Amino acid sequence: MGVGLRTFAAGLSLAAALVATGASAQRVPFAYGRRADPLLESRFKVFEIDWRQQLVERGLLEYEPREIAGPAVDDLTGEIVVATRDGVVRLLTPTGREIWRTSIGAAATGTPLLTDEAIYLGGADGSLHAVARFDGAVLWSTFVAAEVLEKPVVDGGLVFVGTDHDAVHALDERTGESRWVYRRDTGSTLSVRGGTGVSIGAGRLYAGFSDGAVVALSPEDGRLLWQSQLARSDIDKFPDSDAVPVYREGTLYVTVYNEGTWALDAENGKPRWQADTRGATSLTLDDDLLFVGGADAWALHAGTGAVVWTIDLGKGWTTQPLVVKKLVVLSGDPGMMFVERSTGRPLRVFDPGSEFASAPAARGSEIYALSNLGYFYALRTALKP
Repeated sequence: MGVGLRTFAAGLSLAAALVATGASAQRVPFAYGRRADPLLESRFKVFEIDWRQQLVERGLLEYEPREIAGPAVDDLTGEIVVATRDGVVRLLTPTGREIWRTSIGAAATGTPLLTDEAIYLGGADGSLHAVARFDGAVLWSTFVAAEVLEKPVVDGGLVFVGTDHDAVHALDERTGESRWVYRRDTGSTLSVRGGTGVSIGAGRLYAGFSDGAVVALSPEDGRLLWQSQLARSDIDKFPDSDAVPVYREGTLYVTVYNEGTWALDAENGKPRWQADTRGATSLTLDDDLLFVGGADAWALHAGTGAVVWTIDLGKGWTTQPLVVKKLVVLSGDPGMMFVERSTGRPLRVFDPGSEFASAPAARGSEIYALSNLGYFYALRTALKP
């Protein structure tokens, strides 16, 4: 699927267009997925494939299979956990050797969380599952009555998860017993496919909902500490706050699909700045830049919200941006785009013949990604430091 090109202001040369400045952010023109695009860098290798495995075979009647649970990697050991649509969870070594496999009995729906003792992940059966880290034994499964689409968070002996039914659950880390539930009545607005994600910062639990509200909760009992309604009252389509809130040093970064990206005061929810990134569904904070994914891709200055660069994806989309050294990896439809972190300059496209519906993971120079056809890839960036 091609990307619509949006032209630059008259008089800008191509060289100037590819360099973003603080005074004038640039929109990068790019025919996404077209290998012959003249803007693709052909002078050097950007990545290479270390290995790949087919984890799931396509069923005879599967028209458009989707793998919506991304992989997760342990920064210390390099071990990788990957869960697939057939309900199988695998723990792999960095070279792809299988350590163990188990089944949770339902398609995996969210990126797993690894701890020293367990792996937590959601399933299409509406449950959160916990399996033992070292042998894959199922420890517990707790029904939360909806799909968990984002990575769980563990803090203070509790596992926190948001669901696609606008609820946040706190479960006992060892037993899976429910400690509290926060539910939000979001009305009947038309929303995009997404779920509530949660994050922890400064003793508060943060979550966004499909009505465009962002809240801070007490981790101990789910008590509402503050709420900020970011979607305008006249919007009746896609007011979702789908990105997992990102906390850093008193600031909370969030999105609303039809509104943009916000920086909020994490103590009271009051806005500090807003950027026009309509179609935003995910966030990644790296040093001074906030990378936004969704219907397009953006880089914002984290302190001011100023747009540094934008990539027009046309009718495509991207999952959560992944920063790997000097690169930003944008996975989605179609394939995986490698762009320069500071300018958004497109360097390469990895198109394995199917989309990536889940976000990739990285450790060092290694990138791990699961395609919708069930192939698991280990890529290594080849750019020199």
